[in-house]
Amino acid sequence: MMVTEEFTQVTSTEETLEAAAPKSVDVSAISSGSGFELSFSGKVNGRVVVRCSPEGGQNIAGSMLMMDAEELSHDDVSDAMGECANMICGALKVRLGGADDDFQLSIPTPLTTAPDLPRESGGALLYQLSRGLVSIEVWRD
Repeated sequence: MMVTEEFTQVTSTEETLEAAAPKSVDVSAISSGSGFELSFSGKVNGRVVVRCSPEGGQNIAGSMLMMDAEELSHDDVSDAMGECANMICGALKVRLGGADDDFQLSIPTPLTTAPDLPRESGGALLYQLSRGLVSIEVWRD
């Protein structure tokens, strides 16, 4: 799983990521958390979207910043999620277009609503973390 490898590399977590069956978890928890989207263009154009439940955001931010959940501010979690989306997209760059190709990334943008994504040209993975959920989505335009 390419996205799983990139996510684990980006967050530097040794935690086992388990793909969660949508029927076995409450995916509405993700809508109450945070999320970021960024676009990429080059040989392949598309978007990366990272969303998480509040607990998932704390789990990821804590792992990235090496801090306990109680120490994290909302800004810490938001910054970590934006950086996570940016780093995942950057890590996918080589696999999508090659290191030497012209490949542009946008700035990560916080999600205020569910993005309008072309559901037929990509995919999403939902993971159950030790605390919370995270969804990583890659969509081609």
